[in-house]
Amino acid sequence: LLGLTFAVFVVLIYMIFMVTPPAQLAAGGLAQKIFYFHVPAAYAMYLSGVVCFLASAAYLAGAARAGPAAGRREGLAECRGTREAAPTPSKTC
Repeated sequence: LLGLTFAVFVVLIYMIFMVTPPAQLAAGGLAQKIFYFHVPAAYAMYLSGVVCFLASAAYLAGAARAGPAAGRREGLAECRGTREAAPTPSKTC
């Protein structure tokens, strides 16, 4: 995957500077072509930040909804090598 990413990156850089027509001098000339790479990269960065925020909020909302007993099995629980009923609030495994 890393090799494919590198190859696509090289092809895109080649296309930006060799295939696309030259920009008007009033628009910045060659320096204007930097936007072909940086604007999509900025969009991807902001999108990844939003996805990370939403996933983190969903995780925290799920943890809060599950309560402090999250992860404990209902029914039989193994406590100190014996099988007992699920732990009571006064006794935990």
